[in-house]
Amino acid sequence: MGTVILVLVLVMLGLIILVLLAPFHVFVEGEYANAFSGALSVSWLWRLVRFESYFAENRFVLHFLGISFSWKAAKVPSKKAVKRKEMEQKSGPGIRGLLRLAANTPEMIRIVKKIFGSLVPQGNLQGTVGLEDPAATGVFIGIYHALKGLFAFPFLIDPDFREKQFSLSGCLKIRILNISLLAIVLSELFSSKGRAFLRSLKQMRD
Repeated sequence: MGTVILVLVLVMLGLIILVLLAPFHVFVEGEYANAFSGALSVSWLWRLVRFESYFAENRFVLHFLGISFSWKAAKVPSKKAVKRKEMEQKSGPGIRGLLRLAANTPEMIRIVKKIFGSLVPQGNLQGTVGLEDPAATGVFIGIYHALKGLFAFPFLIDPDFREKQFSLSGCLKIRILNISLLAIVLSELFSSKGRAFLRSLKQMRD
């Protein structure tokens, strides 16, 4: 009995070490203009385990050791998502919330630098943003320019001060090493700066 428990413990430790050290590869390609179209692929262990999502069809495929499972999900938005969308359509993103976000930009830059340093992203993104209030659009673009230099790939956003719109297209490939990402998350959760930043984000959302 003791030998069986020891074997199970060693297997569990081996799986944990494998999950922490074997990187995930994420690839997303498509565009957004009122609705998502494109595909997302997440692979692990030299593509022996792979998950794919096709946004327009709302279809998902899981590949596991050469065996594929496919299913479709019904597009039923949650009540919370519907309510948030209705509020945004009525009032649009508030400039006060964007100004709070701008005030947190230096802290965002610090955290994004740490995360992007471990993710090694590649690709390109381009889009257009126009908020209901032209002043809010200007604040958003200011935040974008403050963060633009952090991206290790072309990321271009053009403002539209005439009408409300949001569109984004491109492709992105990310290599995620779980142990590095976990170390960053834990260091932020246990640091006073990280906790203060999370509190400020929560206040901005409320």
